[in-house]
Amino acid sequence: MNITKKGMRMEIADFHPWVAFEIACRIEQNGEKFYGDMAKKIEIEDIREMEDVVKVIEGLKNAEIRHYKIFKGFQGDITKPSEEEIQQTDIYQMINFGVFDGQYDLSAFRTLKDSIKFAIYIETKTIELFQFYQKMVKEENTKKSLEIIAQEEKQHKADLENILTSKFQEGQ
Repeated sequence: MNITKKGMRMEIADFHPWVAFEIACRIEQNGEKFYGDMAKKIEIEDIREMEDVVKVIEGLKNAEIRHYKIFKGFQGDITKPSEEEIQQTDIYQMINFGVFDGQYDLSAFRTLKDSIKFAIYIETKTIELFQFYQKMVKEENTKKSLEIIAQEEKQHKADLENILTSKFQEGQ
């Protein structure tokens, strides 16, 4: 990857798809943990009227597991760059996209609604990241695969937004 800074803009060229999938795998693993923890928290708090929410959250967790496997499969079809190149091109270390980085504490959220709003924010950032990857990766099949995953992430966001509108009244 070639990164240059022009004024306040950073230009990135030759984005290595293996690195993109490595970063995507980390995001999916952290998403799996987040949704798993969220589902457990709902169950621990014994919010009976939220059983359907738990099912949606567990579905999101399972989707993260599936996405991880898909990305690992894509990654396995690509020649891995040298460790030096990986370190030099790990854009995740250079730019904070605001996606799951594994550094969160669900106890920081006062309510389930707050947790869901955070998850919507993260899904939005994940969509943006995968769309960014689509622009950086040159191989057409990889671009198409990233588009499919981005569409699934959009559905995750819609599912979470549906929970907000169906389970929480304004001001709750």
